[in-house]
Amino acid sequence: MKYLFSIMMITSAIFSQTLNLFIDCQFCDQDYFKEKLPYVNHVRNREDADIHMLLTTQTTGSGGSEYTMVFYQLTQEKSSSDTLQFITEKNATTDDIRQKMVKYLHLGLLPSLTDDPLLERFNISYMPMQKGKMIQPVDPWNKWVFTTRLSGNFNGQKTYESQRLSGSFGASRITKDWKINMSVRMSENKDSFDYGDFSYKSTQESKRISGSVIKSLGNHFSTGFWGSISSSSYSNLNRSIVFTPKVEYNYFPYSESNHHQLRFEYGVGFNDRNYAKETIYFKTKEQLWKQAARMSVTFVQPWGSADVNINGSSYLHDNSKNQVSIFTSLNLRILKGLSVNFWGSYSRIRDQLNLASGDLPDEEVLLKRQELATQYSYYSGISLSYTFGSKFSNVVNPRFGEGGGTIYIMN
Repeated sequence: MKYLFSIMMITSAIFSQTLNLFIDCQFCDQDYFKEKLPYVNHVRNREDADIHMLLTTQTTGSGGSEYTMVFYQLTQEKSSSDTLQFITEKNATTDDIRQKMVKYLHLGLLPSLTDDPLLERFNISYMPMQKGKMIQPVDPWNKWVFTTRLSGNFNGQKTYESQRLSGSFGASRITKDWKINMSVRMSENKDSFDYGDFSYKSTQESKRISGSVIKSLGNHFSTGFWGSISSSSYSNLNRSIVFTPKVEYNYFPYSESNHHQLRFEYGVGFNDRNYAKETIYFKTKEQLWKQAARMSVTFVQPWGSADVNINGSSYLHDNSKNQVSIFTSLNLRILKGLSVNFWGSYSRIRDQLNLASGDLPDEEVLLKRQELATQYSYYSGISLSYTFGSKFSNVVNPRFGEGGGTIYIMN
């Protein structure tokens, strides 16, 4: 007979704490874990832990999340690890998710307590699965998921007013073999200034319909087609139609994407453009072919995480019209209690065929209402943190709202 795991309950909360646990999760409610797992010592550093639990997440086809918990045993002669996975629905609440996390944390810690008297204080119960429940339910939506969003932002003062309006509609169907996405997006930004003799109003609009169809070709290869119709006052486009087929190869199996990826992709696309204003190349419309390649490297490991993306593209009629960009982020544990975070991006830009001719008003330039000629763009940041003192952090004290935490639903 099949059974469904129902609940794990600790019959007593008063006992000695013998297991040191380090929970590696940037978006989790750590105080909730301390409250629900009082039988372990919650330590701040991996170096002080007997078990290091690393939590990663990916979005499912229905818009929910798949969570992967890896339990690294650090005190054994030969290090080992165990993995648990669970899925939450898109409409799961914050409390639903954290309760499920605690349930699987209990399960993952049990093997480390087999020789510990503490195991006697656990009570595990099961609920028999009814026969009717074993039948795969019928999905009236056939795995299609639809999402609508409408947002507005309004602010101002005596001399300034601003409004941001946006709306979108999306549809997706994701299975093991196919990944289909479609979306419609619109946005409008308006700013007005009235200061003494100076009065100015500015508007920026964009509209976009896009879609993609991706086919799995095994555990390392994929192929797909991307298409879109868009307009953008910022990019000087009355209409832009794009169609691009691509192929992708992942050095690691896609099944291991929670922990590492090394992906290469390449595509050649066709672009039919109608410009709002004549460009600096004296064009009001043109048809272009463009090739693009990308390499992505991602690692999520006990020592931290690293992400590198390198993109390159060029127009086939003139390879000198190209763009190369790199993005990187690094979260690294250097020493006990010391960690560094770095992120940055740099783009070398040589392909701005869409720039409008003529001079722009100073106001449009300062407000970034239209794309400007440039040869590069960049941003970067770095942070260092060092924590020292008591290695234990079991106490929760929420007075005056401090000491608590929030779990962010990764949808």
